[in-house]
Amino acid sequence: MLEKHRYDPEVRDPWAHRRLDSRAWGDLRDELTRVAAGRFVISSEFLGDGRPQSLEWAEAFAALGRDAGVDVEVFAYVRPQYQWLEARYAERVRNGWETRPFRACLQDCLASRRITGDALASPYASLDYNGVFNPWREVFGGELNVYTLDEARHAGGLVRHFLHVVGASDLANVVSVPHVNQRPGAKLVEISRLTSAALDAADLDVPTKSLLLDSVLAELPTLLEDDVPFRPLSDAQIHAVIERYADSNAKFADEYGLDAAFHPESAKTGSPRPARVEWQDIDRAERDRVRRHVLDRAGVDLDTGLRRPRLEARWGRPSVGSAVASSVILRGLRLSLSQAKSIRYPSDVVPFFRWLRWYLMCFLRRCQRHGRC
Repeated sequence: MLEKHRYDPEVRDPWAHRRLDSRAWGDLRDELTRVAAGRFVISSEFLGDGRPQSLEWAEAFAALGRDAGVDVEVFAYVRPQYQWLEARYAERVRNGWETRPFRACLQDCLASRRITGDALASPYASLDYNGVFNPWREVFGGELNVYTLDEARHAGGLVRHFLHVVGASDLANVVSVPHVNQRPGAKLVEISRLTSAALDAADLDVPTKSLLLDSVLAELPTLLEDDVPFRPLSDAQIHAVIERYADSNAKFADEYGLDAAFHPESAKTGSPRPARVEWQDIDRAERDRVRRHVLDRAGVDLDTGLRRPRLEARWGRPSVGSAVASSVILRGLRLSLSQAKSIRYPSDVVPFFRWLRWYLMCFLRRCQRHGRC
């Protein structure tokens, strides 16, 4: 439903230049009209992350319902901001979008305000849920339903709760939901951050960096010992985050009919804290093993203060740089092959080739900038 219409090598956020894909929305409208079904479920992450496009997306869904002759309801789930902050930071590090230490992002979170201008004032400004949901409430009014994750857990889990609220209780009673999407380990988050920062300093474009980072992280968890889940906030920091959003949450809970437990006076951490790791905290033998792995996969030496003079020299010399470029594109093609093997439905073929074309074009642009084509 969304397409990327412009590539900017300086922008690390893949959502920065998204717009509505009129063809995809037209196909979806035709499908809703053609299929004789009582209800449809459309689900996507981050359509409600508070970006300026949110109002446009909400209006598009409303128009889709009118054109297809179906009633549209919107469902969303929220959790206390301190839980979302930890999970969002770990995810942004894993995707290569965040390279700052967690303490810097915590300060950013505590100081962030509402959305300003044409962009988010901070990637963590979306923790103010009023700003996130106001565009959807403006369009859908009472058809916007917001629940807390605690409420869903008490009802048997998020998936079962969602199936109940969309009227598929018969499925909710028999569905088996595996435990997936667990919090990454603290060591994994720190090594991912350091590797990502090193690749940024090497002035790589986004597709190349993403491929190298994926190559590093694919086997990295197997090299780490006793890696506890990433939970960096202390009890005092948790209460600081709760206090930061207390007034906003009170208003939000009242407007959306949420239980007062959404903004608890005392946090239930449920596990030892804090769980954050720095590179030098890792055992020497384990650190050497990880260092060799990252050096082999991405050409980054985590022990050199992330300055990587050798890597920059390799990219700067055409003879050796061509070898590195060949290695990168071969990794990209291997990744493309693995993605192609995972295609299950005919509708996935076109997005796959769009992605492949986008990657190759970005690679060629980089070659042209460095005079290698």
